[in-house]
Amino acid sequence: MDELELATMRPPEDAGSRTFDKYEWQASVATRDLLVLLTNDILDRRQGRGLPHRALISEHWEDWILLDGPTTVIASGKHRDLDQGAWEWPELVGKGGLAHLYRNSRRLSGAFLCRLSTNNALHRSNTSPLGDFCLASDSASGSPRKQVQNSDFSRLCNKFAQHLLIHHKKAGLTNDEAVGLHARAQDCKPSSALLKTVDPFLRKLSLDTDIPGRRSIDSSAPTDYVQPVLRGLEHPIEHAGLVWKTLKDVVGQSMRAHLPIEWGELSTLVQHSNSDERKELPQDILRRRITTDQARDAIDKVVKRPRHFLVPEVPYRYKVSVKMKAGNCGANDIQRAEDRLETWQNATAAVDDSPGNHAQVEVFTKELLERVDDVEYNLKNQKVPEDDIGRRLWNDSIRLPVADFPELPFPLSRALLTGAVANAANQCLIWFTEARFDADALLREFGESNTRTLSPTDTQQDEP
Repeated sequence: MDELELATMRPPEDAGSRTFDKYEWQASVATRDLLVLLTNDILDRRQGRGLPHRALISEHWEDWILLDGPTTVIASGKHRDLDQGAWEWPELVGKGGLAHLYRNSRRLSGAFLCRLSTNNALHRSNTSPLGDFCLASDSASGSPRKQVQNSDFSRLCNKFAQHLLIHHKKAGLTNDEAVGLHARAQDCKPSSALLKTVDPFLRKLSLDTDIPGRRSIDSSAPTDYVQPVLRGLEHPIEHAGLVWKTLKDVVGQSMRAHLPIEWGELSTLVQHSNSDERKELPQDILRRRITTDQARDAIDKVVKRPRHFLVPEVPYRYKVSVKMKAGNCGANDIQRAEDRLETWQNATAAVDDSPGNHAQVEVFTKELLERVDDVEYNLKNQKVPEDDIGRRLWNDSIRLPVADFPELPFPLSRALLTGAVANAANQCLIWFTEARFDADALLREFGESNTRTLSPTDTQQDEP
């Protein structure tokens, strides 16, 4: 399917780009796919073939779309923590996104493939022969893939259709197609009309399950995904980490591209480099699209001038750090606050996106602020010296009994409570000083001073 044709078909909703911050792992997997497209460019060049148009489009219909010459793949990325167990039918079709993929596959015209990318495995004893038929690779599976006979495939179609009926709203089934719906999947009786649509969908579906999880993908990606591409482009591999970060930032910007463009919001690569080609595409597609030419240009810039892409070593990463420093908190406390802040943010980002879960987090946060106010009140009643209030406020707040707090969508631990206090302080809901001040300005000042030390002067030459 050509992207010009794709651009004329408007998706039914655009929620994905608004919730990207909950799914940074998706940006990592999409970046991996962009590197795979670059690998295909390299192979074509080696064989003396002309390069077809290759690009990644973020958050349009599905989480991302891959255009590889005549091949179009609509991809959905779903992370599942390992303690939740392997994917089984109910979760795979509902939370795993297969119902959503099925719905969009019916609404898109043209030839294309569908793919679900996930870090977790299939529960093969309960999902066979789905794994035998659809797994992109069974290298991580404990069960070797088996040949799927026609009778097995017919049963697979029926099983999938039964679960589509349970999730008929996500799957976009009409009332007529939802005939045969019952309370339990095993009691559903799919119609022949529904089964006829399931057959072609499963034949173009692949399940990519051999992917690192969110805690490890960014550490393994420079070696596993970037270095082979750098070798193919005849670049040195020592800047693989910088290349990965740069490409992932570009992909992340394209996933956020529904936002209004502000100065510095989007990189020049994403915002401007499409202007001379395929001008027929609407702007919202251009801002979400990254071609392999653009990706290769980004890599060339990093390799040629790595100094410009180095992350400044700033003494503080967050506003809470600056505020704690002003409140005389020690270096260990500040380091712990930064680390636990990220732990808290990961925990809250991973909860199911439902009003009940968000309400629980809001109730917890309000209660936390009340408890911190009580801690500060008690400290002042104890006549604690003013220059020691900030340090005591931090240490006493993170030691509040976790059992006394309202229920959260996940178990509350001392580490998570520490992260919650740090997060509230980072949002300027908690201060460690009597007077408030511009923590943002101080944080920027630290960053700018360190950035200046990395930027070459007019007399310095760029690194080769």
